[in-house]
Amino acid sequence: MNPFWHFLAFSLPSLRTLLNPLFPSEPITDPVAVFLIILAIMLVAPLLFERIRLPGIVGLILAGVIVGPHGFGLLERDSTIILLGTVGLLFLMFMAGLETSLDDLKYNADKAVIFGVGTFAVPMVLGIAAMMLLGYPFLAAVLVASCFASHTLLALPIVSKLGIMRSQSVTATLGATLITNVLALLVLAVVVKAHQGNLTLSFWLFLIPSLGLYTFLTLGGVHRLGRWFFRRFGH
Repeated sequence: MNPFWHFLAFSLPSLRTLLNPLFPSEPITDPVAVFLIILAIMLVAPLLFERIRLPGIVGLILAGVIVGPHGFGLLERDSTIILLGTVGLLFLMFMAGLETSLDDLKYNADKAVIFGVGTFAVPMVLGIAAMMLLGYPFLAAVLVASCFASHTLLALPIVSKLGIMRSQSVTATLGATLITNVLALLVLAVVVKAHQGNLTLSFWLFLIPSLGLYTFLTLGGVHRLGRWFFRRFGH
């Protein structure tokens, strides 16, 4: 672990105890106040960290740790935080879609598939082995390992700010992210059905055609529909 994070992990609880009188005894639950704190963090934290030549997203993560339940306890992970987090994630994915050329994605499809399958398979295998060594049953090990194997678009704002969204490596990574997330959801569906004892032929007969239809619509149907729509109704 980096010495800074090691120091932070051990010093934050004691610092919280020392400064406890300065903060409310209960987490803030008023939606307006919660939204105001989050907006302030979104404005201030990236600016401060960019001044010391660190990515702004690091400041957002650190600020979230500080004000969260494991920091000073100003905010708790309630329905408001979950909603805002979900909206933020969907917005990131929406922006990634706007800034990604589907033609570039198709051109780099082979690289995206290789990178996606590789970066899913390696953490998946290692995660299953590690969890089973820790005594977890096989299905639980598979489920936890699938969480390690999927990607996120958390660093997308940094990539967009650097102006490299159209580069080959970024395009392949975006495609690989889609692949790993779909595979993780497939693993989740299979594990749930296996745990319920419903992993039957009818499940596979529904899953495989559905996956094929989703792939066809994603790579061909949506692209053609969007092109027709903007030609017909765009200005």
